[in-house]
Formats: sequence, structure tokens, C-alpha cells
Amino acid sequence: MFRPNPGWQDRLREQPEYADGLAKVAELARERADQFATGAQAPWMRRKGAAATVIVQRSGSTVRLVNTDYGGHLMEWGGRNNPPHAPLRRGIQAAGLRLSAI
Repeated sequence: MFRPNPGWQDRLREQPEYADGLAKVAELARERADQFATGAQAPWMRRKGAAATVIVQRSGSTVRLVNTDYGGHLMEWGGRNNPPHAPLRRGIQAAGLRLSAI
């Protein structure tokens, strides 16, 4: 009888190829998120020295899609005076990825 290894996901994430592949897909998600952010008239409050509104950050096996705009949280989640545009969430979904809770 087949019994899956309960730690297979953790072992997979330890492999350098996993982070490399995830970084490639994150770059595609970044391109899509940047298009959605531009559609929301980004940048709203650009950080000094930021090359782009949406970037990919990599630290070891962790890959993150980051909105560098000071108003990025308002762009993503909305506020009292603006609707949520969700460029990061929409970019991730447009790249074929699925969001899940951490």
C-alpha cells in the first residue's frame, strides 16, 4: 500500500530547482501584476529609488511578489475612498498560480 511521505512538500521546497522554477513563474506574475497596477494608475506613492512598482524578492527558497509603492496596500485592498484593484492577487492568478493561506 502506498503511503505518501508527510514531509514531501518541505523536502521539495528545500531543492534549489524548486526556488528557481518558482522565481521564473513569479517573474511572469510580476509582469501581469505590473499591468494591473498600471491600469490602476500606479504608482500612487512611489518609493524613492524603486525601479518598478511590482518586484520579485528572493531570499533562499522563499520567493515573494512585492508592491513597492507606499500606497500598495490601498491599491491591493482598497480603502474608504477607493476600490480594491488587487494587482498582486490578480497577477498571481493570471500567471496560473493559486493563492493559499500561509
